[in-house]
Amino acid sequence: MIVYSGNVHAANAHEVRSLYLAVAILNREGFPAYVADRLSAVKWRNWKVHFIWQVNMYDPPLRLPVPKIINLLTDLKEERDVGVKNTWVAEPAIKIVYEFEASLKKYPPIKMGTPDPYVPPK
Repeated sequence: MIVYSGNVHAANAHEVRSLYLAVAILNREGFPAYVADRLSAVKWRNWKVHFIWQVNMYDPPLRLPVPKIINLLTDLKEERDVGVKNTWVAEPAIKIVYEFEASLKKYPPIKMGTPDPYVPPK
């Protein structure tokens, strides 16, 4: 977690506000994890919810019928699915997916081959 505890003066109020906004972004609780063009997992706090499983890079990616939930504090190698006892983790993970998909509708990704400098549509 990043915290700013410095003084705020009228001369640097704008910079401090920008810093607080950046800190809010950096302190997010979770994010979607894509491999290629597939949503493979969601990381939320100390949990990871897998929708697609691939043991190593040479194995084919397998879409899971039920998400695999891993507690990263107790299982850094991501070997044990603890979803049976922690089904509640799926709710905040799915919320992250919905919020991300909504942001893509509001701010579409830049298409490949778009020339520089990019000017977003208004």
